[in-house]
This record gives sequence, structure tokens and C-alpha cells, in this order.
Amino acid sequence: MPSDTPERVEVELQQAEFHCKACSHRFELPTNCDFHYGEHVVRSEKLGELGRLHALDEPAIDEIIEIANALPSMARLSAHTRNNLIGETYIAVADVAPDGSRFASGRKPDCPKCGSRYVSELRGTYNFQTFNPIRLRYHSWNGMVSAEKVALVDYWLEHFRDGRSGTR
Repeated sequence: MPSDTPERVEVELQQAEFHCKACSHRFELPTNCDFHYGEHVVRSEKLGELGRLHALDEPAIDEIIEIANALPSMARLSAHTRNNLIGETYIAVADVAPDGSRFASGRKPDCPKCGSRYVSELRGTYNFQTFNPIRLRYHSWNGMVSAEKVALVDYWLEHFRDGRSGTR
């Protein structure tokens, strides 16, 4: 039985400078940078809590990729598009964050001064800081039967291919 306390991992993350369009506040927070092959830094959709996935160490990822590549709708897409959609999908099907929302790779942080989500990333910095993001897990996925997994992967692939927003 999985613990209710999320596992956290210590990692050095590159900072980026952000600008709040609502209150003009400028601030630095970790960015979604590529720092090691197979690693993803993501944020929860609701509160922007950091999460980290090391895809090479997660057995569920291979299963998700296999299911996705077997779907007929994927055959007509370029390898680049297919890989992007699969990457978004294996983040989306991970267990939800403590705030009850799913993790997503494109989520920018909220402004720490006014709480606005109207934030733009200005530039990466050369500053690194240690953070303890939540390790993404797949306990719910592992409890599903094969047909449920196929339906879930198909749903998220379609969702991301069509550019829809919102959660399932």
C-alpha cells in the first residue's frame, strides 16, 4: 500500500527569471529545463508544486510507450510529434499531486507576490538552487487492468494532440 506522504528527491535546478503581468513583480524560480536525459521537472496544475520524473527509472513508462505506439492513431504522426505526445501523456497519467491536480510539463509558477497565473518566463539564469520536488509515481496506473490503461493513454494522447485543456 503506497504511503500518503509523497516521496521527495533532492535536485539542483536552474532558475529562470519570471515576470508577473498582473503586478509587474519579477522573481526567480526553477524552470522546466533539460538537465539530464529522461528527467522532467513539472508542476501541479492547481498550486504549481514541483514534481520530478526520471523516466529511465520508472517501469510504467515503458508500458505507456508500448501502449501508445500500438494505437492506430499514432501511426500517421511524425516521430517527433509522437514522442512529444507520449512524454506529455506519461506525465499526465502519473499519480496526482498532493493538491489533487495532475502534473503538467508546461505549467508556469504563480506569482509569489499576488498569486496571479499571468506570468511569463523572461530568461534562464546561471543560478542553481537545491529543491525537493515530489517524485512522480504510478501507483494508480499499476492498479489498473490492461483495458483501463489503453483507454487512459488513448484519452490523453487525443487530449494533447487536439490541444485541449482541463483534466479528466
